[in-house]
Amino acid sequence: MNFQDIQQIVNHIRETCECLTCKKKFDTDDIHVFVATKNTGMFEMVCKKCDSISIATAVVSKRTHRSISKDEVLDMKNFMGKFDGDFKKIFTNQE
Repeated sequence: MNFQDIQQIVNHIRETCECLTCKKKFDTDDIHVFVATKNTGMFEMVCKKCDSISIATAVVSKRTHRSISKDEVLDMKNFMGKFDGDFKKIFTNQE
């Protein structure tokens, strides 16, 4: 995990997470890197309002992405048009 990854994770925590006790959003200086490895980090958030401590774990995945073809988009559109919401039927191959 490099410095840019850590910055992105801290920004994500700041934008999306709040204290579980008092619901205050975390500021950047409330978030501390507890430990970081090649692709995993553990972050500690200390709430300034109520002094609660929260822990978050983040995993960085460096995957390559491929483009989605027009046929794949059309296949999904057709599938969703016919889908009745019954996931059990899909995953157990029941008709």
